Amino acid sequence: MTILKTRDLALAYFPDDKPKTAQQKLAGWMRVDLLRRKLELLGWKPNQKVLTPKQVACIIEHVGEPEWECLTFNRFNDGK
Repeated sequence: MTILKTRDLALAYFPDDKPKTAQQKLAGWMRVDLLRRKLELLGWKPNQKVLTPKQVACIIEHVGEPEWECLTFNRFNDGK
């Protein structure tokens, strides 16, 4: 897995929401103490725009697999 934009992961979890709303919901999950501490150990910062593969795996481990098939655009970092 390559790095993943926070926005794209949020939309995978909340495909029916607008991008900003989806990001706010994902951020709420990421503020939960146990998950936040684990992410911080992996170098995560609250305003981070791109997640490392280990950070993505940590989130998935805690909240479950997102609905990747709901995305209609390239969800992985495309260099932009």
